[in-house]
Amino acid sequence: MAGAGELARWGGVMTPKYGISVRVMHGVLTDLPLEECKPIDFGGRKFCETCGICADACPMGAISKDEPTWDAAKPYQYGGYLTWRTDMAVCSHCPVCQGTCPFNAFDKSGVHELVKGTVANTSIFNGFFTSMDKSFDYGRKPPEEWWNSEQPVTGIDTSI
Repeated sequence: MAGAGELARWGGVMTPKYGISVRVMHGVLTDLPLEECKPIDFGGRKFCETCGICADACPMGAISKDEPTWDAAKPYQYGGYLTWRTDMAVCSHCPVCQGTCPFNAFDKSGVHELVKGTVANTSIFNGFFTSMDKSFDYGRKPPEEWWNSEQPVTGIDTSI
C-alpha cells in the first residue's frame, strides 16, 4: 500500500502514468521512520472490472476473467484481499498483457490523457473506452506477421 498504483486484473500494480508497464514492484525492508502514503484511486481498478482486454489476449489463459475474490484458488496464491487471481504457475511472463492494456497507450495520442482523466472521475464510459481501444488495436500484432518479418540479426538496425 505505497500509494503508487492500484491492483489490476493482470495480477499486479497499475499506475496512472505507466499503466501495467511497471510489471514488478517489490517492497523495501527498513527500520527507518517513513511517512504513511495513502492508497490512490485513479479509476484503474474500476476500469479493469469492465475491460478484460489483457485476460482475452493472454496466450496462456493465466489472467482471470472472473470477478475479483477474497479467496486464493491455488495453494501458492495469497488470500485475504479483494483482487483478481492470476495463475502465475501457467503465466509465461510474456509481455502480451502489457502491450494490450489500454492504460499502457500513454504515448499514442493526446486524447489518452483526457480518457485517463475521465476514468479517474467516472466509470460510465469505461465500456466505450474499452471498445475504442479494441478498434484501434494497440499492441496486437498477428503472430505470423511478426515471426515472418525481416528483423536485424542483433535486433538493432544499424543501416543508414
